[in-house]
Amino acid sequence: MLRTLGLVSTGEQDVAPVGRPRSLYEVPVSRWCLAIALVVLNVLDVLMTKWILANGGEEANPIMASIIHDPAAPLLIKVSMALLIGGLLMISPMERRFVDRATFAVVLIYTGVIGWNISVMVQAAQAS
Repeated sequence: MLRTLGLVSTGEQDVAPVGRPRSLYEVPVSRWCLAIALVVLNVLDVLMTKWILANGGEEANPIMASIIHDPAAPLLIKVSMALLIGGLLMISPMERRFVDRATFAVVLIYTGVIGWNISVMVQAAQAS
């Protein structure tokens, strides 16, 4: 695996596919920030949703509704998916700006979800 990521020298000519980073050190900082933001926002979403549910709220996401009451499954699923997407972002060709833009759009959507969760939490705190 380390050889695939370019972190171990194979003694052979180091030639990466066109546009792909040879190592994680060559991945732009902006992609690192997007990947980290995805993970952090997903964790925040699960934690905030659990708090909202504990205070009488309901899960609005039909996909997560069936598993949200499990103590670990929602967090494992959300973090796994975020890590998978972040990993794909790291290895995608550098010249593919669509990947960066699409990931940025997902980060914006999740930021909106977190904003919504905060507003629900504030309303719940004011009501009690």
